Amino acid sequence: MSEAKSIREFLGINGSARHNLVALAICAMLAALTLVLDRFLGIRITEQISVNLSYVPIMLAGYIFGPLWGGLVGALGDVLCALLVPQGAYHPGFTLCNFIIGFLAGTFIYFLPKLPYTIYGQIGFCLLAGSAANLLNTVWISQLYSKIALTWVYAGTRLLFSLVSSVVCGLVMFFVMRYCVTALKKSGLLQ
Repeated sequence: MSEAKSIREFLGINGSARHNLVALAICAMLAALTLVLDRFLGIRITEQISVNLSYVPIMLAGYIFGPLWGGLVGALGDVLCALLVPQGAYHPGFTLCNFIIGFLAGTFIYFLPKLPYTIYGQIGFCLLAGSAANLLNTVWISQLYSKIALTWVYAGTRLLFSLVSSVVCGLVMFFVMRYCVTALKKSGLLQ
C-alpha cells in the first residue's frame, strides 16, 4: 500500500460524512495558508513578477486529498486573495491556473505514487507546474494590461523568477512531505 493511500485512509478520506468534514476543514486551512503565503510572505519584484510559496499548500491538498480537492483549494485560495487583499484587477484565468496546479498535483501522486517523496520528483513536478503557470499567468497579465505584443518579453523575464521559485518550492515540498510522512509513521498512525 502506498504512503499516499495510507495518509488518505488516516484522514478518513473514504467518501463518508466524516471524510467530507475533515477534508473541508483541512482544505479551508490550506486555502487560508495560500492567502498568507501569497499576499503577506511573498516578494513582489514588479507588478508582473512575484516570488512566493503559495503553491505549497495547493499541492499538498492535491497530494493528500486528490485532484479535485487540490484544484478547489487552489481556486479558493486565489479567490480569497483577490477578495481580501487585491493586487490589481481580478482575472478568472489566475483562478483557473491555481485550480490546474492543485489538480495536477493530485493527478501526479495517483499516477506516480513514489515520485513525490523524492527530491528530484518534487523539483521536477514544481518545474513543470511552475512553467505551465508562468506561461498561463503571462497571458492573463498581458490581457489585463493590454500589452499583447509584449507577452513573450514578459514570459522570458518571468521564466527566470519562475525557475528559481519552482526549485525552492520543490525543496520545500520535499521536506514538507518527508516531515508529514515521518511524523505520521512515528506516531503509529501510518504503516
